[in-house]
Amino acid sequence: MPNIRAQVSGNPANLSGNVDVNVANFGPGASRAFVLMDGQFVREIIGFSDPNSGVSIDSNTYNNGQHEIKAVTVDYFGDVTVSDKVEVNFNNELYCVSKPDSFEEGKDYPVLAMFSESNDLRVRLVDWDGTEAYTSPAMSGGINLAIPENAFTRQIYDLKIEKQATSWEGIYQHGLGKTYIRNFPYEFAIFLPVTDFPIPPACRKETVAEIEKICEDKGMLYVVLYEGQCTWDNFASVLSKGSVRYTYMVTHGHWATVINNQLVQRTRLLLDGSQVISYWSPGFPPEGGSIHYMHSLNLWRSERMKIVHIDACYSALFDDMAQQWINDQIPILGQLYIGWQDEIYCGDGWDTFSRNIWYSLGERETNFFWALNYALSQNQNPQIPDIFRYIGDDQVCFP
Repeated sequence: MPNIRAQVSGNPANLSGNVDVNVANFGPGASRAFVLMDGQFVREIIGFSDPNSGVSIDSNTYNNGQHEIKAVTVDYFGDVTVSDKVEVNFNNELYCVSKPDSFEEGKDYPVLAMFSESNDLRVRLVDWDGTEAYTSPAMSGGINLAIPENAFTRQIYDLKIEKQATSWEGIYQHGLGKTYIRNFPYEFAIFLPVTDFPIPPACRKETVAEIEKICEDKGMLYVVLYEGQCTWDNFASVLSKGSVRYTYMVTHGHWATVINNQLVQRTRLLLDGSQVISYWSPGFPPEGGSIHYMHSLNLWRSERMKIVHIDACYSALFDDMAQQWINDQIPILGQLYIGWQDEIYCGDGWDTFSRNIWYSLGERETNFFWALNYALSQNQNPQIPDIFRYIGDDQVCFP
């Protein structure tokens, strides 16, 4: 007891692509939850008490056929509960896909995969602004190649695998980020811990591409922490650099979190493998493991951060994260916090709005106030009023 169970998205007898797994029927004392497959640890379900939280399993990276999935919870007393197994069947055209989680500067990037059909295949590397960085020759029977290191001139790409039918048809796609290099004096930090790029509502690909272009045009060093690179250790390492002035972040978030089985008003953002709560109070768990506190980075004591842009559901509903990240209690002139005060919905309107802010800063304006007005003027979607607020004066400038 309790009789927890693992839930999978789709028909368990015929699964393909990304498979979402979460846990149901957990008791009120559950403090952590995990997913196992074929007896092996997969991931922790961060924020599992939120019904929208889960673990995404890329079924293309496994062999086709039957697999067993279980959920595990641990309660506040350390007792462990394991669910019954859920038998699933993976059925992908492309399977046993093997590739590194990120690419490294100066190294070729190997890709291997097996294919269930006789069609020719090709591999493409595409920048998030749509620029083709690499296209492989046609291959048959599967994939065994290395993308040359000189194809990687930016920090994030889409890796696409296509088959030759009547035309080239996509059968696999995944975002691919650069391995974090700690010793660079970055000025702009882009945090993308979500695992469901490029699927809305997390998609802000055009915004990221605009920021990359801005940084390159202005000679600003930037870093992208994508998916598995966006751990708490790397996140804290980047934000601790005195050189960082601007951040852009896309993540899942909420205005509240569950602490000791109680819903507490604290902004919560998700990184890879952990949740970040704005600040600690008596009765909260100590920092460490899968829980960290934004307040511990002491950014609210610093005037160096100029623009913080967070695309996360409810990231500013009660100004909680704004107070702890940027200004604590008293606004510092020239600092800007942007966060959604409502849920981010699917659709091009939200993506275009975010992208136009940074397009304007790169191509038209240096003043954020006018960049915001430009973005609003270009998007007539009634779902996008001026729902976020800013802290500081109207003259936050982008160099």
